[in-house]
This record gives sequence, structure tokens and C-alpha cells, in this order.
Amino acid sequence: MNFEIPEGLTDLLQDFTVAVLRERPHPNDLIDFAANYFAKLQEGNRKSENKRGVTFSEPANDDEESDIEEPPVLPGNKYGRRKSVCAERYDPDEDDNDNEPKVVYPKSDDQRDRLAKAVKPILLFRALDETQMQDVLDAMFEKKTSRGEHIIDEGDDGDNFYVIDSGTFDILKDINGEVKKVGMYDNTGSFGELALMYNTPRAATIVASSDDGIIWAL
Repeated sequence: MNFEIPEGLTDLLQDFTVAVLRERPHPNDLIDFAANYFAKLQEGNRKSENKRGVTFSEPANDDEESDIEEPPVLPGNKYGRRKSVCAERYDPDEDDNDNEPKVVYPKSDDQRDRLAKAVKPILLFRALDETQMQDVLDAMFEKKTSRGEHIIDEGDDGDNFYVIDSGTFDILKDINGEVKKVGMYDNTGSFGELALMYNTPRAATIVASSDDGIIWAL
């Protein structure tokens, strides 16, 4: 099956994620924030196109010949181009293997309670039913962090998705060759999902900024 996937989708999602992380305080309604963000982005693209001073005539009738060439594709919208990607049809019934052992990391009652509270406000977990949630919690393992420790580095390949249990973590981005702090996590939040979902390098560097932090990895 062939899918038409916008070439700029990854950049678009990464830019949006950074915008969310930089917003202070973090938006309570992500859907409302996303609607405003993309509306402003669309308006900016329209203004950019208007500044180019390009006008397009009405298309000729299908039964009339015309020697007017179609206008070239204009640069400027990095999210506009598309490419064709070939992917096999996915059949969940064929992929369902009840004999495959599940990954389970033993946890105390206290650890499990803390983990359940940590994932509760995270959007990615809200669509899971009770059984799926328990499977995900079983597969997550605890990791303790110390001040100055790099959890992930911008540009690296993704390995795990992380949920913060406790501690503060700085968000760093390489902007025009200079590493700048663009935000921070304060005892809550998650990061690292983009690299796993879209098979892209890490979009930012996350560094522990407090002692004795605790995160959960999947």
C-alpha cells in the first residue's frame, strides 16, 4: 500500500513540541494550544506568500490549448512538499502472538503507585485501556539520575521513552551553533517519544539539573 506522507511532517511536529516545552506555564489544554499554534503558522505562511508578489491567472478551460507554463513550486514552506512512501499493509491479527513473553520489570507497591501517578497526566497514556496500561507499566524500569547527567542528547538515535517521577531536567537545543536552554521539566512530564515514533534523531538534549532524580524508561 502506498501512502502520501508530507516530507516536512517530522520537522513540523518537532517545532510544535519545542513550542509546547517553551511555553510557560505549560498549556493545560494542548488541543487549544495546537489550534492557535497552527493557525498562527498558517497565517505566517500566507503573509510570506503575499510578500512574494506572485499572482496566478485562472486556469484555462480543459478544451482549450494553452502555451502558458504552470508556475514553478515556490520555496518557503518547508512543510509543503510531499514524497511517496511504500509500506506494507499491517494486519494486527497476523502480528498477534500470545506465546511471546511479555517484558516485566518487578516493582514494589510504592514504585508502582509512583509510576501510575507519573503517567496519569501524560496524553500518550490516556488512550490505553486497563490491560494495556498494566502491560506498559510492567515494561517500564526505574532509573535514578544525578545533577549534570545527560539523559538524551540532541542528534542521537532514540532508545527509550522517559517519564519523570521526580527531579528537574533542563531542555537544551542547538540554535545556530549555540546550545541554549529552551525550557525545563519540574518533577513531571515525559520526553523522548518523537525519536521512537518517527524514527528520527533526538530533537533536544535533556540534562538532569537536580540531585537524586528518578525517571521511568520504556
